Amino acid sequence: MAEGTKSDATKKVAEWWSDSQREVPGTQCVEVPGALENMNRRATGDPGIDWINHSASLLAHFKKPIKALSLGCGFGVIERVLRRGNFCQLVHGVDVAEGAMKALGKRPKQRGWMV
Repeated sequence: MAEGTKSDATKKVAEWWSDSQREVPGTQCVEVPGALENMNRRATGDPGIDWINHSASLLAHFKKPIKALSLGCGFGVIERVLRRGNFCQLVHGVDVAEGAMKALGKRPKQRGWMV
């Protein structure tokens, strides 16, 4: 959506999620034990099985993807997990929260990360 055509609701959402104060360490969904266990259980049936590694194991007989597109990447928490785990060579993050995207652009560049 072009900048000039954003709805008021979209602008409010973008402003909310652009605030770096929203990225308090330990509060992202993959960093909160109860939330992470819930995601693991929903994806794998077992709260102790990591959903990202489980998903990767399901795709093990396919060629490893070179690129991944992350819609709604925010400050890039899950995307950094994907790169550290070498699940793909490149993650391209997209988000309506321009402030979050700018913050990602200011972080030390991680190989395979595009904003």
